[in-house]
Amino acid sequence: MASSASASSPVATGKSLADWQNEALSKILNVTLDATDTRHPARLYLDELAQEHTTGADDNQATPTPPGSPPLSTPKLTEDTIDEVVVARLSYLATKGPENPVTHPDLQLPTFDYLFRAWQRAQVITSGLNETGRARLEPAVLAQRLQTVARCSQLLVSYMGISLMMPDMFPDSSYCPGIASVQCAVDRLLAANSTHGIGTANSASGLPSAFWDALKQRFQGDGLEEIMGQIVGELGRRMGKENVLGHFHGLLGALMELVDDKALAVELTRAPTWLGDDSNTLAPQDVAGQTLLGPFFALSGFPGDCPAVIESYFKDITQRSRSDVESCIGSLRSTMDTFGHSLFRLVNGLVRASPESRQRLLQYVALVLTKNEGRAKMQVDERAVSSDGFILNWLLVLLKLCEPFMDAQCSKIDRIDRHYYLHSSLLSAEALTKVKASHNEWQTHCQKHQVDAATNSSKPPNFISDMFYCTLTMQHLGLLRMFSKYTHLVREMGEFKRHLDRLKEQRNMWASNPSAAAMYDQMMERHQKEFNRLISVKVAQETQILNPSVVNPSSQFFTLVMAWLIRQIDPRGQYPWQPLSWPLPADPPESFAMLPEFFVEDTAEYFLFLLKFDPKLIYGVPLSTLVAFIVVFVGQPQYIKNPYLRAKLVEILFFLTLDQGPGFMDLGTILNTDPMALDHLAPALMRFYVEVEQTGASSQFYDKFNIRYNISQVLKYLRHNDTHRQQMQDLSHDHDFFTRFINLLMNDTTYLLDESLATLAEIRTIQTEMASPTEWAAKPETYRRERETLLAQDERKAQSYVSLGNETVHMLRYLTKEVAAPFISRELVDRLAAMLNYNLQQMVGPKCTELKVKNREKYHFQPRQLLSEIMDIYLHLAGHPEFVRAVANDGRSYNPKWFAEAMRVFDKYGLKSSQDIEALQDLLQRVETIVQENTHQEEFLGEVPDEFLDPLMFTLMEDPVILPTSNVTVDRSTIKSHLLSDATDPFNRKPLSIDMILPNEELKAQIEAFKRSKHDA
Repeated sequence: MASSASASSPVATGKSLADWQNEALSKILNVTLDATDTRHPARLYLDELAQEHTTGADDNQATPTPPGSPPLSTPKLTEDTIDEVVVARLSYLATKGPENPVTHPDLQLPTFDYLFRAWQRAQVITSGLNETGRARLEPAVLAQRLQTVARCSQLLVSYMGISLMMPDMFPDSSYCPGIASVQCAVDRLLAANSTHGIGTANSASGLPSAFWDALKQRFQGDGLEEIMGQIVGELGRRMGKENVLGHFHGLLGALMELVDDKALAVELTRAPTWLGDDSNTLAPQDVAGQTLLGPFFALSGFPGDCPAVIESYFKDITQRSRSDVESCIGSLRSTMDTFGHSLFRLVNGLVRASPESRQRLLQYVALVLTKNEGRAKMQVDERAVSSDGFILNWLLVLLKLCEPFMDAQCSKIDRIDRHYYLHSSLLSAEALTKVKASHNEWQTHCQKHQVDAATNSSKPPNFISDMFYCTLTMQHLGLLRMFSKYTHLVREMGEFKRHLDRLKEQRNMWASNPSAAAMYDQMMERHQKEFNRLISVKVAQETQILNPSVVNPSSQFFTLVMAWLIRQIDPRGQYPWQPLSWPLPADPPESFAMLPEFFVEDTAEYFLFLLKFDPKLIYGVPLSTLVAFIVVFVGQPQYIKNPYLRAKLVEILFFLTLDQGPGFMDLGTILNTDPMALDHLAPALMRFYVEVEQTGASSQFYDKFNIRYNISQVLKYLRHNDTHRQQMQDLSHDHDFFTRFINLLMNDTTYLLDESLATLAEIRTIQTEMASPTEWAAKPETYRRERETLLAQDERKAQSYVSLGNETVHMLRYLTKEVAAPFISRELVDRLAAMLNYNLQQMVGPKCTELKVKNREKYHFQPRQLLSEIMDIYLHLAGHPEFVRAVANDGRSYNPKWFAEAMRVFDKYGLKSSQDIEALQDLLQRVETIVQENTHQEEFLGEVPDEFLDPLMFTLMEDPVILPTSNVTVDRSTIKSHLLSDATDPFNRKPLSIDMILPNEELKAQIEAFKRSKHDA
């Protein structure tokens, strides 16, 4: 007796195969060929197919009804008709739906949902057969039934895959127009994460692993890559509509689950749209939107990418407590950190799936980098490149991929290929500026490599090298550009704040005019609102770029970069495993010279930025590597052709030695303990001080002052250490170098003090004009605006020049105390004395009242301190007769009244001890004695013939020499002094060096004879 149907086995065991197939397939496919079947409202009657498949005596074979035959029995579904039944079912609702409306929800499903539910029902029947059929059915019967269901499942999977690959294959149902199969598939993929609102009413369950296994079995090698491209593309389209405040977790989670399957991960990277429809024509700004992974990396916390960040996290930031703001910062960082970990899991899955998928992933990274080369430009059109958030997300993923070789011991540093660009298919250095090579030298280097590669087979770069160079480039285009934008924002805010402060000071000007005052208040309100907005933007940017999750791995990475760069020039090539071998080669290795310049520049810029804006972020950095990097490349001009790169390294030292105040570590102590710094740093800085006289840039005259200011500050810090101080003293024995060094220091002091005092005098003039609000308001608006602009310019100039001038005077002060001998050489002593006398006159002479400006601290102007340090230089050299005579010989600025006035100031304010004042009085007496002697000598010599006078100094020559390029005779000390600053003939600007000059013995003899004649007379 046949048993009744059940959920697991739809028919009784005693049924014939034909009856069982008909009933099972009807249940799976939800169709019927029986027009009288009213028991199953969810089954669709396929009338046309029923007419085609009528059957005669043989229930197992459905055949068309012959013309004129008597009515035959109802046709049945068989294994052989599954294919056409599925096609008929999928086409029915589109072709006949409107004329024959259906009401049951199961009959209104989109294509993919119908196929998937049918497949699910097939799985249920298969499970039932496997669980109970073995006990109730003959093996042969069970096998036949399992085969039928398996065949049906395979066809259903085939049609699901085809509907995903070719959405237009099946026409839309009138009940669900425009709902593509990929949308349904993605809805189901996301259904498990319904808390994010992604699922729909038809998404009763997700896509089980059995479905993916069946899909892989059917389509691997036959379109699975297209299916993956469609599914991930749909996920990406939805991701593109989300932002950091939205429901993106389910979308990213779904993609990660797919990639966790290695086979699917590989197929994803094979998708035709992996790199976009056409990577050659893909615009940089479209990389995030038109490549498969792009939308998942585009999620951003930057206000420029997601303005809602300001509204949700940093609105009205100036009115909120610090703890509230920090809480918002922490919350946004936590969100982005979690998101970043998910992205890494995604990419790591692709990397580990297979060598092929890893290479395709690298090609994707290379596409991001090459398409965004424009981000490295000085001026960037943000609309024509990928967003900051997109680039930063990729950077963080690459940094995590670098973790295995960023250990403290740099244990895998030898795996990084120094010739990477010569045989990498991912990145090119062709257009990049090199550390120490011209474009022609690079071309020659490449040609040489091609010859070598032809004779010796070269392997492609390893993954470590790929990651190292790609991450460096991503840093270059990413974080370093973001640092630059942030710096520009801070500078913009500083200018805005100064403008606001000036406007606030003018409030009283409009108080008597209610209408003007109201307009003024409205303007101030707008300006303040804009400034508050900038504060919010600044904090939002800090939340991203100063996030420890960004900075810590970046610091690790750049520490590795520094160690690797030093290793390239290490004669033994063993750094950091062994100490650097000194002395270093005179010329850098060719492989180092060919490296992109940004390797060095970005490393310097990175640490410089941290030290400027958040020094605490550098506490975990191994400073010994940073110091080694600085010492090596500051002290080796032959290694880096760009002096401004070395200047950045000096600026790092400046911030390392800067007193940051309470709560901050003294980072500069490393300079007093590190062996390499103790041995090489001070001489390197002093030599660089000289070298920056000529940088090759049009702005070199002004640039050198800023560079030398930083050098001066660092040397001031170092001189408190005995070892560093001894290094400076030892360098003074190199007479030619040290003389040139002092000459440049004196030149700077002369110019900077002169500019400082002149600018302060101009500031005082404008301040005096503005002192009376009534009189100032009465002046024409155009005049006021011009003077206000000039005042702002002068204030900036004064702050810069006074600070720079203070440092040069300070350096002269301590150098004259430590090593006096070079200062009293013939080529320097007269100029030094004249400079000191001139500035003493400026400080205490009749024009000193012009320097009394308001808020002089604002300009770092401390006149008494400056005067005291100038007089210290006099005291340090007072014991040398050469200096005393030089002071007396200065007929332009020397005046005993200025010394007397200076001593009065010192006595009044207690700036000098009684011993110092007595020493100055003694110096003045000795100078006056020589002045009297000089007067007597001039009277004694009488009128000196013009040919005996130095044409530049107009003094009687002692050692006349001929300049071969102009044939002019000057005194040897005069031309030596000139050549210290300018290696040209002063009369025709042709190149000249001291070894080219010729003694004018004949003229010297005439001068000696002239002096004897006067003496004899």
